[in-house]
Amino acid sequence: MNVKIITMSDSAIQLQIDGVDYSVSDIIHKELLGVRHVKFAGVAPPHPLIKIITIQIHTDGSSSPKELVNEAIRMSQKRTGELLNTARQTFPDAVKFSGPSAEGQKNIEQEAAVRS
Repeated sequence: MNVKIITMSDSAIQLQIDGVDYSVSDIIHKELLGVRHVKFAGVAPPHPLIKIITIQIHTDGSSSPKELVNEAIRMSQKRTGELLNTARQTFPDAVKFSGPSAEGQKNIEQEAAVRS
């Protein structure tokens, strides 16, 4: 996954995320809508054959758009970590992590457990 800032101002940011499908941007989009100071968050529908997502965020100007995106990503990591933990407890033989780094996932899960 590669994230690029396309444009940024004091109250808006446009991001491009390469190498992911719509589900990742949908999770981040949902969290952005719950972040204080975010006035608008939208995701441009991707072409079905090209894995490039564009996210547009507008704020009320009282916080950095980049900081608000980071907050939404942290919240997304926490929420997905909690979901994975629940799935592992409920179905211990069926759920195996197949992401890029088991160590990275362990850190996310530990952070989610600490914040709970």
